[in-house]
Amino acid sequence: MYKKFLKAFIAFLFISLSTIGFGQNTSCYNEAPVKLLDSTVESFLTKLGTYKKPSLSQIIALVNQNIVPHTNFNVTARLVLGQKWRSINATQKKEFVVALKKMVLNTYSSAFVSYDGEEIDIKCPISYNTKKNRVEINSKVTHPQKRSFYLKYRLFKKGDKWFVYDIIIDNVSIVNSYRQTVKRLIEQNKDFNQVLKVMEKKAKINS
Repeated sequence: MYKKFLKAFIAFLFISLSTIGFGQNTSCYNEAPVKLLDSTVESFLTKLGTYKKPSLSQIIALVNQNIVPHTNFNVTARLVLGQKWRSINATQKKEFVVALKKMVLNTYSSAFVSYDGEEIDIKCPISYNTKKNRVEINSKVTHPQKRSFYLKYRLFKKGDKWFVYDIIIDNVSIVNSYRQTVKRLIEQNKDFNQVLKVMEKKAKINS
């Protein structure tokens, strides 16, 4: 389930938005979080299109240039680690964020070739929390020959900017999926420094 989820998550995190559409209710078209997703994808695909057959290193570079600035791995890492976050030191926190980021981004980059013309339909209105600093954007991904599924983006606002921190595919959250993976690593390796080493190794394997 985890690998299946990751493949879908990676394939549609941003590039599916290249064919973004809106239902009859288009009230969210000019909402800042939606505009962010749209502009991010446009920039990424424009640069990706300059390569006839991009190498993995070139894709990773484009991901870091165009996607990473609009995500917040510090928030994602804290959510993945849960209460354990409070018991590790500052150095371990920094190393955990870096290791998690490598695992996720290396997998993104190696799986971009999975895109096959899927379309995404954003469902308006989008759902803000009471403070208007967090939002969920619901959508449906379709393909003529494949099963449709629902995709939900979670973003939070810091200052005047929005950042992606989680995505849910058919009610399965990327944060929750990685949380289960890290939980198993902690159970298998009582020393958290060993957990970090295993994560680094996994990141290299994925790349």
